[in-house]
Amino acid sequence: MKNTLIALILLFLFTGCKKTPNITADYLGGGTIFDSSIYNPQNYLVSASNPSPSAAEAQKPVIIACHGYSASTFEWNEFKTWSAARNDYYISQVLLGGHGTTYADFKKSTWHDWQTSIKNEYNKLVDAGYKNINFAASSTSCTLLLDMIHGGFFNNATSTVHIFLVDPVVIPSDKSLSLI
Repeated sequence: MKNTLIALILLFLFTGCKKTPNITADYLGGGTIFDSSIYNPQNYLVSASNPSPSAAEAQKPVIIACHGYSASTFEWNEFKTWSAARNDYYISQVLLGGHGTTYADFKKSTWHDWQTSIKNEYNKLVDAGYKNINFAASSTSCTLLLDMIHGGFFNNATSTVHIFLVDPVVIPSDKSLSLI
């Protein structure tokens, strides 16, 4: 019985998965559907929609919303829709590098590429004069932000920086932290 079970598991492992997934044209990354933030960045990025804020606009908080692994800006659409009636903060939805275009782009991208769009949006907002820049990150982008902190990216930050992590891909060294 044990040998049969092992043989079935091995059979499923080696025959059940293809090295390259079958991506049809109507899939995100299939060649015809791209994340719309690529075509209309002004609808997603505060740095593109308001690159020259007034003094009052520059004081409003900006939340840079960062999606997770293999997702795209759609991951924060519900939050943006919910926030539409509010005018006391801005939401900037970044598309991680290598995401939202083609499978080939995604496959050749590295986590450094993913992080670049977060850094770029932050730097553009700072250069434009925004003073209260914050992050809402989910999944893998949480780890990307933690790496930015560890690498000293925010050491000389001239703006407020708050970071909210949603379902982070982080394993604490102290296992009791998961109980908190």
